[in-house]
Amino acid sequence: MLKRLFTCLAVIFTLTLPSSAWALSCAAPIFDKSSIENAKVIFQGRLISKENVNKSPLKALAEKLGFKGGDVNNMKIFTLSVEKAWKGTKKGDEIKILRNTYWGDGVPVDTDVLVVASEAVGDAYNAPLCSNVIMYSAHAQKELKLITGYFQ
Repeated sequence: MLKRLFTCLAVIFTLTLPSSAWALSCAAPIFDKSSIENAKVIFQGRLISKENVNKSPLKALAEKLGFKGGDVNNMKIFTLSVEKAWKGTKKGDEIKILRNTYWGDGVPVDTDVLVVASEAVGDAYNAPLCSNVIMYSAHAQKELKLITGYFQ
């Protein structure tokens, strides 16, 4: 009888042990002076369109970056109109950003955003999943202050 009790307890204990859990999240990206120095393009602009990368010539470039299969399906091309430029572009230019939208694209068309991109991909810039490439202008006051101060 005691042997059965210990066997049952052992089975229950084994089945209720905590198991590993995995989270899909990113650490908050660091934005500092080196982010500005390493950027190829810095501007504030308005998102004017989104396009699935599968329907674009940039699909081959996305695949070169290592995005294949389902990953490519998560890639979108954001086209932005530059309203204020600090580095690598000028007001009125249209810039394309290759963005991984695995967790949703999160930026509605006709929204003002701050873009700080350091990786060119053909005629576009890459926005890795865990990055500070695109930020809502309204929420990026600290970053805007740092950029403005840097370029004065």
